Amino acid sequence: MSLRCARAAGIAALAFFLGASLVVGFASASAGAATAAAATADSTGSGGSGGSQSLFTLAWQTATVQPLSGTSPNFTLDLETGPGEPAGSEVGVTLYGALHTRSNFEQTLNTAPSGTPITRTTPVAVSTLPPGKHGGRALGIDVVTSATTPTGGTPNLDLDCTPGTCTGVYPAVVSLYRSGDSTAPIAHFTTYLTYVENKSTPAASLRFAWIVPVAAPVAIRSGERDPATAIDPPTTSAATALDHLVTSLSQYAQVPVTIEPSPQTVQAMNAEKGAEKGAGHQATETLADLSHNQTTHEIPAQSYVPIDLGALAGAGESGEITGQMTQGAAVLRTLGVATTSRTASWVANGPVGSALGTGLAQPQVGAKQVVVPDSALASPDTDRGTWSSTFQIAFGKGSPTFAGAASDGELAAHFTADPRDPALAATQLLADLAMIHFERPNTTGTGAGARGVVAVPPAGWAPNASFDDQLLAGLATNPVVTPVTLDDFFTSVRDGGPRHLQSGGPGPTLPPGLSHQISTARLRLTDFDSVVRPRSTPVLTQLDQLLLAAEAANLSSPAQSAGVATFGRSLGAQLAQVTFAAGRSITLTARTGSIPITILSTAPYTVVGRLIVSSDKFQFPQGSSRQLTIDHATTPVRIQVEARTSGDLPIEAQLAAGNGSLVIAQGQLTVRSTATSIVGIILTAAALVVLLAWWARTWQAGRRKKRAAKGRRAATE
Repeated sequence: MSLRCARAAGIAALAFFLGASLVVGFASASAGAATAAAATADSTGSGGSGGSQSLFTLAWQTATVQPLSGTSPNFTLDLETGPGEPAGSEVGVTLYGALHTRSNFEQTLNTAPSGTPITRTTPVAVSTLPPGKHGGRALGIDVVTSATTPTGGTPNLDLDCTPGTCTGVYPAVVSLYRSGDSTAPIAHFTTYLTYVENKSTPAASLRFAWIVPVAAPVAIRSGERDPATAIDPPTTSAATALDHLVTSLSQYAQVPVTIEPSPQTVQAMNAEKGAEKGAGHQATETLADLSHNQTTHEIPAQSYVPIDLGALAGAGESGEITGQMTQGAAVLRTLGVATTSRTASWVANGPVGSALGTGLAQPQVGAKQVVVPDSALASPDTDRGTWSSTFQIAFGKGSPTFAGAASDGELAAHFTADPRDPALAATQLLADLAMIHFERPNTTGTGAGARGVVAVPPAGWAPNASFDDQLLAGLATNPVVTPVTLDDFFTSVRDGGPRHLQSGGPGPTLPPGLSHQISTARLRLTDFDSVVRPRSTPVLTQLDQLLLAAEAANLSSPAQSAGVATFGRSLGAQLAQVTFAAGRSITLTARTGSIPITILSTAPYTVVGRLIVSSDKFQFPQGSSRQLTIDHATTPVRIQVEARTSGDLPIEAQLAAGNGSLVIAQGQLTVRSTATSIVGIILTAAALVVLLAWWARTWQAGRRKKRAAKGRRAATE
């Protein structure tokens, strides 16, 4: 796999990129890029989609070239030139010998073709070329063999081979020259001419399953308090790109693919329906139409947002997995998008571990088939198993066994190989598929079934119109590759025996703090659900979707934590709409009586909670709690009390969910009690008795003293 590492480095440096039939590798004009690509070019500018236009790029090419049979030309390149093209510039093509292995193919992604060219065209003036059907100008070429006579007046490339031996993938360098000087190109790119003499039989053709994500990155507005607007909709450019992708799938409806629409994304795009912007609003209708022909457009059950299933399962968040799948199904059903009724599949896009098996076994997932990155797998246990076979896999001891397939890392890299030249990236992928087929077109070893590969775009891949159209067109009429849905892939591709993960660990998981934060938020939302009427109140769904969105795989752990915090603020804003009235003075003139409590609500829904009062200064003869329905702006209620003493006495009041775990509103009331209690009377009476007794005893003692004094005076006299 060292070639993959070399390829990744070369892609970053803008090397020569390949495509499936004729894949174009762009060479930058700068000297640094030319050195990195082992190519020479004097073009200027940074081309592609999204930046300034390159001096020389590919807009389109014939996907697969077949023997010339009266139709000339049989190979066409639509070429685009950018600012800085010299006046009178010319274009020519140099062809090299066919490649023999996929390893050779991977090497040429990063280095210029080596060896002696087998043929080249005579340079022609760009200004003389007719307009291309897909932009730029069209260079038509007759590709011939030793037994074919080229048509006069059309540039030609002679494969210099005997019929029956010509099929293969040929590197071709397309160069832009100054007028009259074909020795030093001012810009060039490398592409691949895929020549097919005879269409493969169904048994020998390569099965290809393309997993097509229709999803925009989830973004949550930190600090937002309205759950209806807390999740950012897709940008206009992202919605437009997704809309074009779905439209292209419809235009090439004969090409089977497996579509993974993010329910959150298509829901947000559908919300734009009828708006001024309009970008993406057609996608949901088109997806709904495509989903009803599941022989060509398979849509597996989807989580509300793309999630790391293994990470949630490893953290013990099975309830969140259930919530993701339930909400995802509800949204797609509402939008009229039908999910497949056949065998449930799951596609893992990223590192995986043993916890993935736990997630796959969750009832709401119920997957029997799984696609994992090839980089996550150990080498096959038997000679039957290859990277182009299906297999059986168990994720750890005690785990059930699943039917598995590996997503090809090299194919995945083509999706983002050169964002400045998307047509190049798509044709590169097509050429790679052809090379896989030509390297070993027939099933080998024991067992029946075809060879096959799966392509899963890297996480965060953004579709591009040129890429989509070039790839789908190349698959629509491909003579050596048969596109299939994922379910058909598992039924038609040979089983290579058991496979195992490279690592026996659980794989990625949520940080403990984040897992606790999610669990706590879910409990609060469950309690809030229990007090709101009607159950169909939109805010309940909005809060649920906001919490689920915070679990999106494209968010980092800190961003997920911030998303859960935003959910907390949004729930808090809903609770803040219910309050206890304050500012009234309540006076209790008797030992027993009733006190008024008023609850205010600005919520657009009914709240059914439990009013709970408590105080060590009062008794509550009719109980300290009761169920209360808050369905008006002002809801008064009277509570029977019995004062234990007099004075300013506090009472704590709460409105909570039925089990008391979620406090909706709380406050403190102060009641001034002016009544004398029986205890006070008894104490006062007792004090009076004691006082009277003391006074009587004192009075009697005084009288005795006076009588004694008189007696002593009388005796003295």
